[in-house]
Amino acid sequence: MTRASAGAALLGRVPLVAAPTQLERADGAPSPDEGEDWAAATADAIERAVQSVRARTADPLERIIRLVVYGLLAGIVGIAIAVLLAVAAFRGVVVLLDLVWQPEVWLAYVILGGIFVIVGLLVWTRRTPKNEKS
Repeated sequence: MTRASAGAALLGRVPLVAAPTQLERADGAPSPDEGEDWAAATADAIERAVQSVRARTADPLERIIRLVVYGLLAGIVGIAIAVLLAVAAFRGVVVLLDLVWQPEVWLAYVILGGIFVIVGLLVWTRRTPKNEKS
């Protein structure tokens, strides 16, 4: 009994187990018939593979990078706005003291310094320790 008669044909040294027409594609898409364009089918398969890899790697990475960039931009703009508001508050207190009492700049420093210290102490009491043991 030879291998060919046992149902397996030989292709060089490798036995051919199934004919190419009997094999199914792994992705479930119909295999192109002999009359179809193999180049177009191959290009479509490569394009699907590239899109799949891009959807799993580049797209999430792009979202993360976008989040980092916009976060940094918001942080920089927020710091600039905070500094400008502090300067405007100081200038407003100086002008208000000039109108109400006497032109003393040191008093504006004391008032705003006191406000910042009180806010800092309130924030300090709200913090959580790093090594909190339950």
